[in-house]
Amino acid sequence: MKPEEELVWKLIDRNISEAEFKELQKAFVKTRELRKYYQDCIETHAVLESYVEPDGKTLHFPNQDFESGKSSIRTPAWLGWVAAALIFFYFGLTPTKDSNVKVIEMNQPDWRGTELSLGSPVPNKPLHLMKGSLEIQFPSQTKALVNGPAIFQVQDDQTLEMIQGKVSVVHRGKPGTFSLLTPAGTITELGTRFTAVIKNNDKVSTVLTEVVEGKIRFENPAAKKNRIFSVGESALITGTKRNARIEIEIFPTQNVSPNPINPLPDKELKQPDFQAIDLMLEGNLEAQIKYSFIEAIAATIDEKARILTDAELEFTGNNKISFAEAAMPEIEAMASSIVDSCVDFSKIAFWEACQTAEITWDEKKNQNGVTTHFVPHTKRLPKPKEGNRLLENLQRIRDWVSEVHLVHQKKGMGWASTVGCPEDGKSIFDRRNKTLVKISYAIDSIKSNLD
Repeated sequence: MKPEEELVWKLIDRNISEAEFKELQKAFVKTRELRKYYQDCIETHAVLESYVEPDGKTLHFPNQDFESGKSSIRTPAWLGWVAAALIFFYFGLTPTKDSNVKVIEMNQPDWRGTELSLGSPVPNKPLHLMKGSLEIQFPSQTKALVNGPAIFQVQDDQTLEMIQGKVSVVHRGKPGTFSLLTPAGTITELGTRFTAVIKNNDKVSTVLTEVVEGKIRFENPAAKKNRIFSVGESALITGTKRNARIEIEIFPTQNVSPNPINPLPDKELKQPDFQAIDLMLEGNLEAQIKYSFIEAIAATIDEKARILTDAELEFTGNNKISFAEAAMPEIEAMASSIVDSCVDFSKIAFWEACQTAEITWDEKKNQNGVTTHFVPHTKRLPKPKEGNRLLENLQRIRDWVSEVHLVHQKKGMGWASTVGCPEDGKSIFDRRNKTLVKISYAIDSIKSNLD
């Protein structure tokens, strides 16, 4: 780290002497790069200082007493207002510029501070995405999917800085024209698809990166670290650019054969077993939890519906009694469980009630022609499949209820009454009709919920 950069961090930590501060002022006047370095550091420090980890703990910095929450270094009386004046003088009038980076996809974003909208340019300033996801397009033919919670900043048309959070990068342009800045160093793509997860605590930062396709180069000049990671490799990088203490641990991804050159015959590499929905919901915790509820409800309904379906297949129809007539109590019980449930089925999305996509796999091989791993993609189905059978079962229940309703109408209102009373039977008929309307409304709503 350069001497003037050390003075910058002394200023941020409020641990700078008056003589050092005067020296730093002179350096600011002479060097535009140092002014930008200070601005980047103070913005990053301010964002991280207010960031709360998922476990509820706020990140601390070296000048903080963890137990009392007070500064362990006494700040000189003159430093507070002079440092504030310095920030205003050098940086207060500098406008934030929009970049050529655009927002192309958004999924339920929850912002703190500056908010972005679909199609808008991404400003060159720190952004805080609490939850949801955001996909941005760089002019370098690069797409970056940021998943909240995340703190990030677009530095320029070829550079994204991730301070905290998860990002997935796909680059299809010229190798070496996109870089990901992290607290531990810089990752440069070399014709690549890769992911990175960045976390910070009071001492170090960790970067977990996985190369899905191609290669990446990691660099930290201060620590004299320069390493190429290839497809099928993951790396855990620990340290910071500030302290220049970097540790790198490399290990194969879970989908890579332990011996890719001479794999064992009985250890053939297989495609991982997971569903398209898992890939679709990756990184979106809120949607994952919601779908877990729906999946459990769908499984419960399917269990009972299959019992009735099996019974219908074995039903012989003796004495000219239809299945709907014989199973009327069970059918009406299932229908009631739907319309009188604590669940509002009309709010369930189409993709949550059936299968709208499937997994396709790109098989990746090494120079010896041996499969090293598989890359999953989601492919929309031209015609949805049953999936968790929620929509299928709702439609089947409606059909059963409709059959019972027709039998009731044909045999007269007194048929459904236990005492043969027409008034009682008419009341049952009206209630069932309302049930049919509610189930039909839920089905139609699900089919139209295409988000």
